[in-house]
Amino acid sequence: MKHRIIYMLFTLLVFDATINAEPQPNIKPGNIKGVVLDLSSRAPVVNANIIIIGTEVGAASDLDGEFQILNVKPGTYHLQASALGYIGDVKSEVSIIPGRTVKLEFLLEATAIKGEEVVVRGGFFRPKPDLITSSRALRFEEIRRAPGSAEDVQRAIQALPGVANSNDQNNEIIVRGGSPSENLLVMDGIEIDNINHFPDQSTSGGPIGLVNPEFLKEVTFASGGFSARYGDKLSSVLDLELREGDREQFHGQIMTSMAGIGANVEGGLFNGKGSYLISFRKSYLDLINDAIGLTSVPHYWDLQMKTVYDISPIDKLSVVGLYGNDRIDIETEDGDAWSRGAEAVYVKAHTMVLGGKWRKIWKGGYSNLIFGHTEVYYNVDVHEIDRDPITNELSQRLSWANRSTEITDQLHFTWTGKVRTTDEYSAGITLKPLTFSHDIWMESDTIVYDNPADPTSPIEVISPSANINESTSSLKYGAFMQYRWRPQNNLSLIGGVRLDGFQYSEELTVAPRMSASWEFYPKLTWNAAYGIYYQSHPLMVYTNDPNGGNKMLQHPKASQYVTGLSYLFSDATLFSIEGYYKDYRNLAVSESSLREDTDTRPRSFIYHATGKKWAYGFEFFAQQKLSTNWFGTLSYSYTKSMFDNSIETYPSTYDYRNIGTLVLGYEFCGLPMREFQKNWYGMWTYLLPVNGDLMTLSTRLRYVSGRPLTPQEWTTDGPEYYEHWQETDDLNSERYPEYSRWDVRLDNKWFFGSKTIISFVEVQNVLDRQNIAMYSYADGGVRDDVEQFRFFFVGGVRFEW
Repeated sequence: MKHRIIYMLFTLLVFDATINAEPQPNIKPGNIKGVVLDLSSRAPVVNANIIIIGTEVGAASDLDGEFQILNVKPGTYHLQASALGYIGDVKSEVSIIPGRTVKLEFLLEATAIKGEEVVVRGGFFRPKPDLITSSRALRFEEIRRAPGSAEDVQRAIQALPGVANSNDQNNEIIVRGGSPSENLLVMDGIEIDNINHFPDQSTSGGPIGLVNPEFLKEVTFASGGFSARYGDKLSSVLDLELREGDREQFHGQIMTSMAGIGANVEGGLFNGKGSYLISFRKSYLDLINDAIGLTSVPHYWDLQMKTVYDISPIDKLSVVGLYGNDRIDIETEDGDAWSRGAEAVYVKAHTMVLGGKWRKIWKGGYSNLIFGHTEVYYNVDVHEIDRDPITNELSQRLSWANRSTEITDQLHFTWTGKVRTTDEYSAGITLKPLTFSHDIWMESDTIVYDNPADPTSPIEVISPSANINESTSSLKYGAFMQYRWRPQNNLSLIGGVRLDGFQYSEELTVAPRMSASWEFYPKLTWNAAYGIYYQSHPLMVYTNDPNGGNKMLQHPKASQYVTGLSYLFSDATLFSIEGYYKDYRNLAVSESSLREDTDTRPRSFIYHATGKKWAYGFEFFAQQKLSTNWFGTLSYSYTKSMFDNSIETYPSTYDYRNIGTLVLGYEFCGLPMREFQKNWYGMWTYLLPVNGDLMTLSTRLRYVSGRPLTPQEWTTDGPEYYEHWQETDDLNSERYPEYSRWDVRLDNKWFFGSKTIISFVEVQNVLDRQNIAMYSYADGGVRDDVEQFRFFFVGGVRFEW
């Protein structure tokens, strides 16, 4: 409780410098500039109309497709672009900051009837053309202000249907009964294994997001049925599109929160032909550790950048970089969710991403050449803590060590072209040379077994220490082609095929995919998709057996069937319901899990690709965009996921069944709080940061039914001689307690001339619910509860100029 009070006092003191400030009357306006392009060819759209929705303010695009709207009052707006012969597009929640220029890119689809101008339908909710089913797009402001996320992009999308997470300490994405390793992460076209500090090896999760949310322009998440463009993953795609820096003026930002301190700078290059955007962030909990008394303090820092240069009017080069460095020492006798039940863990890690994209416009189409280098290094030591029975002194014993490096170089070339005015075809190739080194050691283990011949003389069986030392290079490669046919404006059909190969395992797979979208009644659309998806195993699976027994494992395969209806109640309100079925094959099953309990052979590290799984369910989703003052989402998902290990069928580890999330928010514009504060009965509000020029109050309620677990019992039954913890034969027959959490968030923006102060206060788990992350099984038959985040108070302040 002491820590919570300190968190609250710290945040309130940080905000105290800003909450009493009156805004200056000479607030500088902002500007909106951008370009309107043809979706398939990226050719300029001339004489397009761009308006700020709800006003009469607008502009028209010139011969280069460019436009500008100057002197816009700071606030949050929605813009719509339309043109003769095209379906319109909407950019929602465009945040205008004093003295700054926002750059937008509208992509318009050609209509099937020449000369027709189609009324914008679903402009707030338009999916990417080849992500027809199960996809949602979130703008920067939606990510930044998402309650309960602490401005972490992966935590923000957990409010979407079909998405679960294992515990609060990890932001991993578990989609529709799949595993956390089945999500594809793409940042400006570069494929990245993990975008988190302290990354979990072989999954896409971690405790702290590495990507600075200030870099995000738009985030697209597809939970199933994605097209042949995306490969080597079974379940989902998270596509991060980064913004450019301001080409006209220099801007800066400094920020502070309980997570750390940081700064951003951006500006133009080469007389406006390019721009740069750079950020640096560092944790500082280590500096105040004595004051707050934490037992485990994470040390981390990160650096991110993006530069853009227009080589010519038809050639653009962008370069992105991301680096994170991490260290944490965890020591606890009971284990916690950070240490996954271990008693002492020491971690060092770093993540690096460097790459770029060269886009060239051709006659009738455009090409992307994407190149990148990603690297993740893991240095982990796990210790057990022993207590001397006589002196009661504690000592540590190394039980597991991991020194791993995984490097991926990548080259992607894609072409997108336009056919028959409205149709689109695309194709691409991928080359991904891999270099990985796994140096992993596990201590030996001694188990004392009963001796049937002489019960008084037990048998000791020693499993020798395991040492994996594999260093190699190999090649992943892939190719795809697809065609999008639009015979009518209300009908879109996509067919494609994907090829993926992995030289190391000598696997080559071919996966056909198809999808359809049909607006058969005004504002009511039917969507469907079918596809086969393959994914190579995590590298740790291939190298897990020191003798190379896992090298030739077949790739896991998933056949997906998706269908659903969506209804556009208004331009900013959408309702949808979707059902799906996923049929998995070739999943890895540990040989040790297939043995009988009486088997006394040493442990095995071999996997067999014999596992099967079925996941099916339905999802309901309702969303209100911030078209007026209200916004929110309501999602409910039911999933049933069953696993077959070739011996028996039981609920899979990721069988979460029921997930429900409600998000509600209200934005106050021109808040009359200052007048209220002038009265004696309103002076108490000076203690709270509630007098911003723009204020947003939001909340999130989340419920998840308990995930499965296999019960363990403290017993002398079985072949072991002494009392011990032993898993029962009832695999995943019990469940952890259900999870629920209520979060509340308050955002404020103050405008001072050309400067802005942005703050947020977030209370997570308001009711201090004791959600269980896992159980820790200690010697002596004691089972401890490892809890998730309890009542937690976080906040932050940004100063922009």
